[in-house]
Amino acid sequence: MKDGASVQILTIVHDATAPERYRYELDVPVGSRLQQEASGAIVVLTAAGALVGGVAPPWAYDATGAPVPTRFEIEGTSFTQVVEHLAPETTYPVVADPFLGVAMVSSYRWETSTRILVTPTAWARAVYPGNVAGAPIAGNPGFDELRAKQTSSTYRNRLGASARNQYICHVAGAPLTSTWNPETNRADKGYLGFIASGCN
Repeated sequence: MKDGASVQILTIVHDATAPERYRYELDVPVGSRLQQEASGAIVVLTAAGALVGGVAPPWAYDATGAPVPTRFEIEGTSFTQVVEHLAPETTYPVVADPFLGVAMVSSYRWETSTRILVTPTAWARAVYPGNVAGAPIAGNPGFDELRAKQTSSTYRNRLGASARNQYICHVAGAPLTSTWNPETNRADKGYLGFIASGCN
């Protein structure tokens, strides 16, 4: 998985003679491991536990738009998407979509000198929706990416602990909002403190 990369793979199941298992090998840093989350997503973690990318929760739909049961299974640094399409009510073709992501910040702009509007990538929105416990795992690298994208050290330095905890709060509590809006002049309440106050 390359930095900043996102890959969408559309698997088309044409009829009942097609297989139910589709295997994908990931090119990950040496020592990394794949871990499955409660959402069905897969995260790629370094030996030290840092998030370097992953795969959004699986989905599959038949030609009528009806969901088809699907799941991921992990083996080493590969994963298999199981698409259970053999039910009599399935209308072909079936489309399944493993979405691999790395970058978490699509774009950003400073609305004021103390408020930054961040547009997350599809991967950032998908990896931990509503998962309070898992949000720091996804939020920390996303926030680090945001800081690294700042072209001015003045703005980079404004993105301190309070902004970090607000950003992580948005990962858990507001994954589908159009933008995330850390405010750098807010006193730091800690991650759980911002969860309690709606992220700002």
